[in-house]
Amino acid sequence: MGGNAFKTCTTRRMALAEYQALIARLSPYVSTLYERTAVPQSVHNKEDFGDLDFLVAGPIADDPPALIAERFHSKERVRSGPVTSVEVDEFQVDLICVTLPTFDYALTFYNWNGFGMLRGVLARSLGLKDGAEGLRAPVFFSPVVDNDEDYAQMMVKLRNGNLDPAKVIDYNTDAGAVMGFVLLSLDHEEVLRFLDLDVETCRRGFGTMDELCSYFTSTKYFMPSAFSKHGGKQRIMQRLGEFLHKCVLPPGSAAFSEENGDIRRAERSLFRKLAVRHFGKTAEWNAMVETERIRRQYKTMFGSKVVRNITSMSGRDLGEVMKKVKKKVPLSAPDISRTLNSLDESGVRAIIEECWHRYTAERPQTLMCESACTRDGYNIETAAV
Repeated sequence: MGGNAFKTCTTRRMALAEYQALIARLSPYVSTLYERTAVPQSVHNKEDFGDLDFLVAGPIADDPPALIAERFHSKERVRSGPVTSVEVDEFQVDLICVTLPTFDYALTFYNWNGFGMLRGVLARSLGLKDGAEGLRAPVFFSPVVDNDEDYAQMMVKLRNGNLDPAKVIDYNTDAGAVMGFVLLSLDHEEVLRFLDLDVETCRRGFGTMDELCSYFTSTKYFMPSAFSKHGGKQRIMQRLGEFLHKCVLPPGSAAFSEENGDIRRAERSLFRKLAVRHFGKTAEWNAMVETERIRRQYKTMFGSKVVRNITSMSGRDLGEVMKKVKKKVPLSAPDISRTLNSLDESGVRAIIEECWHRYTAERPQTLMCESACTRDGYNIETAAV
């Protein structure tokens, strides 16, 4: 992907006819090594190529890239994550390995020479994450998704200055840790509609890079500033920049602010929840938030700082008491939320003190054992396992 993966051999660009001949030569063998294979489509007027992408899934042989390299006398093979690049006839062939469930979505994502990257930037500007794995929503610790809340109207109020971003409690979650992701959809056309991109146009494909760029500027969610941040990093983003310079830009987005950082963060947070609800993932999102809420509540009640303050212990002793606390009140218990909510400060202290006293009662015997082991030249800390 990109045509510059190798360190020790030189590769070249390849004209269309030779490129098509290489596909015809490689495809029959590659298809015997995987359950599914495909070559993503390119824009129709592309005349030369810097690499050849094979999307593959479900290997049915041991180390297919090695077999391909051996079969076609490759001078170099390089792996980077899910992509293995193999040199064939001074040309870079990329094997992009995805899972079988995501294969169809990944194929549409890698079509059209940069389509996926542009859609990924668009999704990111809306607070989402789009890639070969599907359209996903990052989950932050924030209020749960409310099925009765009008998030679209809240976004309008934000932009019109009728709602303080600070009142949107999780408006700054972009700076926080992502707890995980909720998969919103693996339906390519459903995602296009949600992002206000025309399905029929995408089905027909794109004749030129300008057509591809124009496609993404047509959505009401397009924001030049979001795309310009990626301007010099990839060839497709450079082409988009050139396209924007020579065309009349559409009016500003009807849904998002371009300038105010706090408002943008608030809008992204609200749009994430709107997307989660749109794709029917409210329960999954809220379950992740609830799990994190319980974890934080548990830490507040039974964390090491709390136990240290009550017992004045530290180091190994503190760790042993913590083990007893966690055994007494396991975070993984099915009814842990109800248990935590039923405890007041005195109840928490009672549990910690019970575990502390149990440990101190056992401690003299442990000390005697350690003393005997040390006297006999046996170190308990370095005992064989």
